[in-house]
Amino acid sequence: MATALERAVSLGSLTTVEAIEARGARHREPRRGALSVRGVSKSFPLHVRSATTVKQHLRHPFGGRAREQFDALRELSFEVEAGEFFAIVGGNGSGKSTLLRCIADIYEPDAGEIDVRGRIAPFIELGASFRPELKARENVVLVATLIGLRPSQARRRSSDIIQIAELEEFVDMPVKNYSAGMEARLAFATAIQVDADVLLFDEALDVGDIAFQEKSFETFEALRTEGRTVLYVSHKLSTVRRLADRALLLENGRQLALGEPEAVIEEYVKRSRASQGRQIPRSAPAPFAANAGYPPTPSTPLPDNGAPPSRSRGRVKARLRRFWDATVALAIAEFRIRYLDSALGYLWALGEPLLMFTVLYFVFSQVVHLQSVPHYPVKLLLGVVLFGFFTESTVLAMTSLVTRANLLRRIAFPASAVPLSSTLTTTLTFGINLGVALIFALLSGIVPTALWLELIPLLLLLLATATGASLVLALLYVSLRDVRQIWGVATRMLFFATPVFYSVQAVPEAMRHVMML
Repeated sequence: MATALERAVSLGSLTTVEAIEARGARHREPRRGALSVRGVSKSFPLHVRSATTVKQHLRHPFGGRAREQFDALRELSFEVEAGEFFAIVGGNGSGKSTLLRCIADIYEPDAGEIDVRGRIAPFIELGASFRPELKARENVVLVATLIGLRPSQARRRSSDIIQIAELEEFVDMPVKNYSAGMEARLAFATAIQVDADVLLFDEALDVGDIAFQEKSFETFEALRTEGRTVLYVSHKLSTVRRLADRALLLENGRQLALGEPEAVIEEYVKRSRASQGRQIPRSAPAPFAANAGYPPTPSTPLPDNGAPPSRSRGRVKARLRRFWDATVALAIAEFRIRYLDSALGYLWALGEPLLMFTVLYFVFSQVVHLQSVPHYPVKLLLGVVLFGFFTESTVLAMTSLVTRANLLRRIAFPASAVPLSSTLTTTLTFGINLGVALIFALLSGIVPTALWLELIPLLLLLLATATGASLVLALLYVSLRDVRQIWGVATRMLFFATPVFYSVQAVPEAMRHVMML
């Protein structure tokens, strides 16, 4: 099925709206998507004096004083019809964004149930998930993959997304140099290309200049004709009047009003601006409410479109595929950022272990006189490469969940993909370094034999050990910030305790069996 962007390219100089309308015309039946929220509540700890170091945990093993809870959502219940545009309004701190995150499966509700019929795509804080150091195309591929597109789909659509965002001249510029309007255009162009039935937007129409906002309005109207279901948060009442079929008013996490947008707006204004006594002019209902005769009360049943809820129908294969796609996309992005997409950066990936090898070889061959060990330079270089991979992968993955917390709060994807992507990033570097070490071994006169094949299961065992340690350390670092210092000391001790720069034959027999463990 052609996407809006693919249609835009094939039909020539179509605008975004025309492309989406062309795609909608090709559907024999409108997309089906519906949402049911029943008794959903969500709370967060407030004013918690939590222990963040091992020392504090030892001093306060039971967590110190009792936790206070902030109720962000309180027993919300409503239903959204397929093809409906549903607005969520309320003051700051009323629970709007928290509700979207619960629907997107980013937050887990403390109570209640959320059923989504069809594929859902959240776009919360558009553009905030971009990596500033990456270029536009790289960011589009990364974010689109995390949202749910296959990497091949994201790459195919990236050029067209940039074209619709009108950023062709700035495609090779890092996003950190973009203006707010440019970043908003890129994010919005990416968002509308996800093949989802239910779209979630947080302040999507409140960013950018007037021309961009008007273009966004037209795009939303085209999505309406295509039969998409849209939930969006907006502080602009004019936006709610123009687009919403129904609206929900939240205050302090409670559901105060639900129904026709004008009635909900009047209640919102009455509560928030009562002292000013402003009169709100009435406007015509949105097309869905006017044409379908949608009642201003939440009495409509949840439609049965023949598809089970998306959260219960997930297949293992699809979940594993998305997990792998997210891991690889994050790893590639991290690799590019780390080495700045330059030849010098990639050369440094090779030069760092070689520099360590040079220092150790000079010290232990010329000072300690270990050059009598057969093929000592090869063993030393291989040991440095192997141990360097283990140390680097665990250290990089340890802080990954904390440093990428903002991304995890905006896009629903497996959190374990973040530390695993860090391990995969170092694995890419490790593969290059290992190749250099093997070439060095061949140049040193070592003849390859069948015993070299034994290196494969040993490398897989090393990778599994590093991956397991990375996951454990990443989990511990969330609560214990001094784990990084403790692990640094532990790896330094492990480096000197293992035969990296010396031969195992130099170790006393009594200690050799312990070391081989």
